Formats: sequence, structure tokens, C-alpha cells
Amino acid sequence: MSREPTVRAHRGFAGQFPENTVAAAEGAVRLGADAIEIDVMPTADGDVVVFHDPRLDSGPDSRGITDETGFVWERSTDAVTEARVRGSDATVPLLSSIVDAVPPDVVLSIELKNPGTADIHPDEAFASPDRIPNRERWRSFVADVVDVASGADNPVQYSCFCEGGLSALADSDIEGGLAVPFWRDVETGLELAHRYDPDALHVPLSMLVGTARFDAEAHDASAFGPPGGPVAWAETIDADVLAWTVQTWWEARAAVEAGCDGFFADYPDLYRTE
Repeated sequence: MSREPTVRAHRGFAGQFPENTVAAAEGAVRLGADAIEIDVMPTADGDVVVFHDPRLDSGPDSRGITDETGFVWERSTDAVTEARVRGSDATVPLLSSIVDAVPPDVVLSIELKNPGTADIHPDEAFASPDRIPNRERWRSFVADVVDVASGADNPVQYSCFCEGGLSALADSDIEGGLAVPFWRDVETGLELAHRYDPDALHVPLSMLVGTARFDAEAHDASAFGPPGGPVAWAETIDADVLAWTVQTWWEARAAVEAGCDGFFADYPDLYRTE
């Protein structure tokens, strides 16, 4: 990679601002982010909100980051959008509010986190499309998300850790790019990338072969084939590689030295070329 790496503000630079809020999106834009990454899921009323965890309070896979309670998809839109994030004055926004807050020259990176159920199966590849759990629920949710995002003047890239979301996106008439995120299993990520022909791969720092962040106990470098690593493999399908999630300057440098096209970061200004 010879060009400057793109910096995607992870949940709107979540280390600096209340994550996944309008305040975070606006702050990340001020600080020069090339893209704003957000997570989306539905409310009980079917509106698309920007939130990461299944629950508004603490519980399985949730951190208790708002002053409200319950699963997001079981609460009304009013209850969810009035919830304050991290004790700040910032509240959980509708996706449409983020679309309105981000200027058209900044990429919107939308991760479909959950279609409204705990039964989502991330990091799994299924034998056939009709074997995907909650397939119709994913398709309905994707349609709602795309409908809102289609009103954006921004470039939009969609991603999902679940094949249900990827399959629904691939079947939709999306005006934007598609990314396949890798999580714990290299082989699953490769299989999903083969199936859905993405514009980009989102890979964890622990998969960056040849860097200090590579986790040889968790990942098999040989799974990518010679010469090894996600960047070289991505070239075979003409896809970009974006690393997640960078929190320090040396992690940013590792991502760039590995040849990544960019990275998701919790803080701004973690990498600058001299």
C-alpha cells in the first residue's frame, strides 16, 4: 500500500466520545476521520437505531452503557432513543440522525449487528442459503437499513459478522460496498469472502501475519495460503483490507506495515506519516 491509510472512526472514536452517538459522529468528523463506523439494530417499533450491544443494560454480551434496561429490540423507539450513553447527555440515535449528521465526503460504514433476536450465529458459514437461521428476519431488517441509508449522499459500506446479514445484503439492491468481517475463524472468513465477493475484508489485528499483533495460538497463518496473511489473500479477490480495532500508535503502525488499506480506530491521530 503506497497511499495514506484511511482511518475509520470506530463507533465514532469510541475512546474519545460516547460511542455510536450523533456527538461521536460529529466529533469524529471534526477530527478528520475518513469514515464513521456504526452498529445498527431495530427497536420493537421496527425503527433502525445505532447501538452495539444486545441490551441497554448489562447482561449477556452487554456492558450496561445506558441508563435504560432491556433488549434493544424489545423496547420502544422512544425508550431506546431517550437512553443516555455512558452517563453523558448523548442519547442513542436513529440511523437517520447519523445520516443527517455526517457530511457527504465522509464514508458511512454500517455494521448490521442484530436483526432483533439473540439467535444470530456470527462467524458461521452455512451449507446453503435456506439453512441460514432467521433468514427472513435478516432480509426484513436489511431492507429497513438500506431504505434509511439510501437517503445518504455519502459513500456507504455495509458489513455483518453473520451470514444472514451478508446474504440479505447480497440479495439487496444496495448502493454501496460490501465488506466481510473476520472474527475468530480464518477458514469461515475465507469461505464467506468467496461466497459474497466483498469490496473489503475487515480483519482483527490478531490476524495480521508478520506483525507483533499476530496471535499464532489463535490463528493458523497457513490458512491464508502462500505467502500468508489476509492482505496477500485479499489481492486474489481484489478486496481492500481494514484492520480492527486500533487503540495505540504502534497498533496503527503495525496495520500499515502489514499493508492494510486502513484501520478502525478508537482514537484519532494514531498514525501520521512524516
